[in-house]
Amino acid sequence: MSSTPNVELVIFDMAGTTVKDNNEVQNCFFVAAEQT
Repeated sequence: MSSTPNVELVIFDMAGTTVKDNNEVQNCFFVAAEQT
């Protein structure tokens, strides 16, 4: 049986190729985080 290591740091790159997105990308991350 293998164990899963503890996550100590998670980094999300919020700056993609979109110049102006009205926070849609950030809001998607928040919704996904709430569901996990």
